[in-house]
Amino acid sequence: MKKKIILIILIILILLLTGCSDYRELTDMAIVPSFAIDYKDNKYHVIVHVLDAKKEDKKAEVVLYEDNGDTLHEAFRKISLKSPKKLYAGHVNTVIISENIAKTGLSKVFDFILRDAEVEKSFSFLITKEDINEVMNISTPIQTIPGEHISEVLKNSSKIEGNTNDISFDLFVSNALKTGIDPVLPIIEIEKKKSDNEEINKDKRIIISDKLAIFKNEKFINYINPNSSLSYNLIKNKVNNNILTFKCDENNYTSYEMLYNNTKFKYIKNTNTLEVDYDIKGIISEINCNIDITNSSTINKLTLDLDTYLKDITNNLFLDIKTNNTDILGIEEFIYRNDYNFYKKNKDNFNNLLNNMNLVVKSKIEFIDEGALKKGDEKY
Repeated sequence: MKKKIILIILIILILLLTGCSDYRELTDMAIVPSFAIDYKDNKYHVIVHVLDAKKEDKKAEVVLYEDNGDTLHEAFRKISLKSPKKLYAGHVNTVIISENIAKTGLSKVFDFILRDAEVEKSFSFLITKEDINEVMNISTPIQTIPGEHISEVLKNSSKIEGNTNDISFDLFVSNALKTGIDPVLPIIEIEKKKSDNEEINKDKRIIISDKLAIFKNEKFINYINPNSSLSYNLIKNKVNNNILTFKCDENNYTSYEMLYNNTKFKYIKNTNTLEVDYDIKGIISEINCNIDITNSSTINKLTLDLDTYLKDITNNLFLDIKTNNTDILGIEEFIYRNDYNFYKKNKDNFNNLLNNMNLVVKSKIEFIDEGALKKGDEKY
């Protein structure tokens, strides 16, 4: 018994000593919360946010380093030589790529990041067509750590807006390398305030675009508009709470607060048809038309109006998929999983199958009684 007690004490001491050692090592490191990668003039251009870990009683400082290289490894190596402390990338939460490098393909980026065992692969992955120097230099008044600020803006936008979502690096790589589905990425933009004389002020902030960037494998192809982006996120069930705004007459609009979404799609091989089945529930949050919403015929009309809106945005998305020859919905993967024999016969001809595919959109729309919702009779 005495030996067991001594052994337990030794284990506890070892753990405590290890913890102290880790803390001392962390304070001797410069933490990298985010970085951005561009490719221009045949060079990789890298910008890194570095958080200098101080003692507990001192505030951490954020420093920005940048450099170029013929390879990503060379660019990062040059940056590491500029820092007085060893760079530690174990807490990276955001990585931004430029449109330039995305157009050339991201296989080199994949290879570099996947080889680094120190980097967690679940960080937020984004694209920008802005200058990465400008993006990385924007001050963050609320969050002191720039990478954390970008990550929080993205997460907040994903909750509020149905047009975008937070895509992790590991998910993007999986979809880029997997047969049967192509990836998408959220887009970082810079919002610039204007004064009365239309001159741009210094005040700028990071926003997440209501568009999505679409890829073919690991290469950037194009951007899709907000309606297509919303339809994509609805079909992929990436959004459950969102405002859908649609016309209730020629000049006025109604807002429908969606509280539930369980959209599905299926492939009908006999007619080469993709069927999208929307299943949504929500409340009318605002109506600008002169109509009586207590009347059942009015609800029927609004249901038809919303159904038309869903058909329109889905047709927009389907046109984008065909025009850009990219399968961001994973239709090929769906056919593979649900009808392998049919897939095997048509896999070499899938692009032709996709280009000639028909689309059918069906909607199950429910208007929840707001009074019942407040009483807690229904939960979503």
